[in-house]
Amino acid sequence: MLRGPRRFVLLCLAAAVAATVLVTGTAGAGPNDPTVLFGARPEPGNQQGTTALESQIGRQLAAIRVYYNWDSPFPDTDLNWFIASGHPLLLSVKSERVNHTFLQWRAIADAQPGSALHNDIVRWATRIKALGVHVYFTFNHEPETTLNNSGSGADFIAAWRKVVTVFREQGVTNADYLWIMTAFSFKAQDRRRAIDWFPGDAYIDYMGADAYNWYNCRPGTNNPWNSLEKLLNPMRLFAQGHAIKGLMVPEYASTEDPAQPNRKAQWFTDARALFKKAGWEGFKGILYYNKSSKFANCRWFVNSSTASLNAFRALAADVYYSRTETP
Repeated sequence: MLRGPRRFVLLCLAAAVAATVLVTGTAGAGPNDPTVLFGARPEPGNQQGTTALESQIGRQLAAIRVYYNWDSPFPDTDLNWFIASGHPLLLSVKSERVNHTFLQWRAIADAQPGSALHNDIVRWATRIKALGVHVYFTFNHEPETTLNNSGSGADFIAAWRKVVTVFREQGVTNADYLWIMTAFSFKAQDRRRAIDWFPGDAYIDYMGADAYNWYNCRPGTNNPWNSLEKLLNPMRLFAQGHAIKGLMVPEYASTEDPAQPNRKAQWFTDARALFKKAGWEGFKGILYYNKSSKFANCRWFVNSSTASLNAFRALAADVYYSRTETP
């Protein structure tokens, strides 16, 4: 029997391999196994929007995407309803105040006990802990986009680690930490490169990418029609070998193709088959962004056509996407 340092090292290696296996696939997962959480960001993002979407697709959502600013009231009426009605949460807190001023990530990272910023982090930890249900928690999703004005990738990493460290010090055991980037960042070669914003395996539980098939719905752009597989594959490859619990798609959506009326419906059908493919078993949750866009021609809603709604309903009814969590 192995003893001492050698046995400890082997046990650590075994634990790391076991964790990594969750990213690359789970043995025995099959098309009839409830493997993936199926959720959405409804519009409006409250009880009314949620029940309306659930009525359209014929099932309860197994996860809801919610967003908060640094100083948002919390928990609010909507969040309390989500919890009471058994809707697990993917919860994001941004380093931006309600008045749209940005906190600097370096200031968050350097915040000392007793300071206003440190007290803010402790307050969020206390609030999350008090929910009493499991949540997927994200500090500042999509930090690499131009919508954020809080610092560099190194600053973000330091701030993320500070937030997670304080949460752990406060005894938050009901949160998994979900790092969310845009799908583009995993193939970017400029300042948006995902690796430059990666907090490290020790500080995340899940890795996520927000993936959109914009096609040519934005003025002045002419993108190719991108399948969800093409959008997500760079993250899937990036994640290989990382000792995390799994992958998430916290936001995904497609517009319609005016020249091919059934193209978005086929996009949903292809997405339904995608996560059953060998090598894609590491994906543990997908949440559709059922919301309007600031670009009028970007038609995200699942009922943008009858064909699209029917294909999405088929996806929602597939047993593979019937994984649930006990609140």
